[in-house]
Amino acid sequence: MLLAAYVRRVAEAAGGPLVLACQGGEPTLAGLSFYRRAVAIACKVASGRELRLSLPTNGLLLADDWCGFLAEHRVLVGLSLDGPSSAHHAFRRR
Repeated sequence: MLLAAYVRRVAEAAGGPLVLACQGGEPTLAGLSFYRRAVAIACKVASGRELRLSLPTNGLLLADDWCGFLAEHRVLVGLSLDGPSSAHHAFRRR
């Protein structure tokens, strides 16, 4: 499986804790079942090493099942909050 191979490669390259951070668009669109598989693989590959997980999101899909999963695995969650475009774009790239 591609996901397992990727996590193993990251683990081999990491000298300390195994750090996995999901990025790109809205990561929660991959679905909770994807993240359940990914974290299960990461836990197995980490085999006793510290595992650090992070997920940036706009928070729109974070229902109780997501929140329970994120809390159980101590995932660092970054929430992005966008306002009206005039305010949102005024501070970009500064």
